[in-house]
Amino acid sequence: MSKDATDNVKVRHVGITDNLSSELLYEIRKTEELTKNNCGTTLNIALNYGGRSEITNAIQKFSNSIKVGEFNIKDINEDIFDNYLFTAGLSDVDLIIRTSEECRISNFLLWQSAKAKIWTTSILWPDFKEENLWEAISYYSSEE
Repeated sequence: MSKDATDNVKVRHVGITDNLSSELLYEIRKTEELTKNNCGTTLNIALNYGGRSEITNAIQKFSNSIKVGEFNIKDINEDIFDNYLFTAGLSDVDLIIRTSEECRISNFLLWQSAKAKIWTTSILWPDFKEENLWEAISYYSSEE
């Protein structure tokens, strides 16, 4: 795979894999493996994802780590817990852009959006343009 800017994307799946078909899971894992060393943009595909289920899943995995002796209950902190989320290793969300005047985060990246700024617009997603993105970025920058 060449490393120019057009194909240097790392693909990651974020979501529950338990009930995905074996064929789909194979394609997800194959794509992740093929792109794991790419260092450009990371494309996160949120398939079968929900923020509450992500946190529940992380608690189950962390609890199992405690059970097998990898951690003690006193070790629980935000940094360690973050490693059990689907988005482990990724930065938290800085800016949430909501079109169509939605004012909620809709069960998406709940943990990662804790400190995010939310920008809303009445513009519908299909009509969202580059200038609207710059308006959102300007809003974010002015709030810093």
